[in-house]
Amino acid sequence: MKKSLGLSSAEVVSQNLKVSICTVIMSLITIYFVRKYHPLKITKTTITIFIALLLFVPYWLNNTTNLLSLFFIQLTMFIPGCSAFGTLAMSVWFKHFSVAKRFRTAATSYAIGNALGFTIASFGLAPLTDYFGYYALWVLYCPVIIGFLYGLNHVKKLEIKKGRYYNYPNEDGIPDTALMGEMESDDFVEDKEAYMAYSAECKHQQKLMNIILNKAKQENKELNIPMIRKAIKFAKKWHAGQNPRDNGEPFYSHPFAVAEIMTEFYLKTDVIIAAILHDVVEDSDCTVELIEKEFNPRVAQIVCRLTNKKQVENGKTIEKLSLKEVVDKLHETGDHEALLIKEIDRLHNLETIGARSEGKQVNEAQNTQEYLIPIVAHVGDELSISHAFKLENKLFKYCRDILRKRK
Repeated sequence: MKKSLGLSSAEVVSQNLKVSICTVIMSLITIYFVRKYHPLKITKTTITIFIALLLFVPYWLNNTTNLLSLFFIQLTMFIPGCSAFGTLAMSVWFKHFSVAKRFRTAATSYAIGNALGFTIASFGLAPLTDYFGYYALWVLYCPVIIGFLYGLNHVKKLEIKKGRYYNYPNEDGIPDTALMGEMESDDFVEDKEAYMAYSAECKHQQKLMNIILNKAKQENKELNIPMIRKAIKFAKKWHAGQNPRDNGEPFYSHPFAVAEIMTEFYLKTDVIIAAILHDVVEDSDCTVELIEKEFNPRVAQIVCRLTNKKQVENGKTIEKLSLKEVVDKLHETGDHEALLIKEIDRLHNLETIGARSEGKQVNEAQNTQEYLIPIVAHVGDELSISHAFKLENKLFKYCRDILRKRK
């Protein structure tokens, strides 16, 4: 601006201020589109536009005679900072790193990349410009764009694998098949009359529904409320007649409490229903097939994975799986939603464990410390739960208090 157009320092500052204001506006427009389209799709579109414009930038620079044309050239060069090479791609990239790796691998590689970029731009642009003219921009940007496109394609594959890319903005991974409007009826497929006796609302049901409705309103999240009510009736029927909990409450108060805690961390219809039903196959004659018929395959899948039973060779004897075996099984399937329910299930068990023997309390606390607490942060990362540390802290506190009593 000073050398070619003869601008004063004040004119340069004024010109750059105008460009900066426009880049802020461009960033706000980008934020608007992110609410509707996956960040990687916006990034791909933006970088395509940038590459097309970059082809003409050297020619424009050689023939720029006024501030208006220079203004558009500057905006073109700011496109990467507003979206493509900036926060959009990075926000998706960081999702695929655990918290520890974000502060280690990701942060280090990002810092090195920035240092290299600024060093090359600061000390390499001038000599390159002397040799290639303004076409030096092509020399600098070519390897950057190639590397960026390679990384963009890799992260896109990771997002597709997680189920986020084509389901955005419903980014919960596996699509929520129970969103309002897709499954509107709470009628039962079989033996409707058998469930009518469990339609009356109890205090546990009222509390759960109030929490769910308030949380959904607070987060502006659309849930299939009729299907959740259906799950409540279903659980009350299949848990009917079972021995009360140690605290004297009906058995179904436990899964209802697990679903209540779930809403604090993860608000998704299928997962809330699975939390309500997580014990029905294990503690009654209900089958996974019936759950699939009355709800959907995903709910049935989660409940099946949470059922800690195993058949012995004759097909009749049933043994309970240990906590380690259940956690290992869930890890093998990569089902982080089921793991979250298991963590919250154990949290509520520890909250209400007071009436059990000291030996059982200690055993549950030790198993929780060894097999569940170490994976809470990982599960939280995978499900994008920013406050998973609260769950980790609660589990640790209950285990610590139980083990302290023993000493």
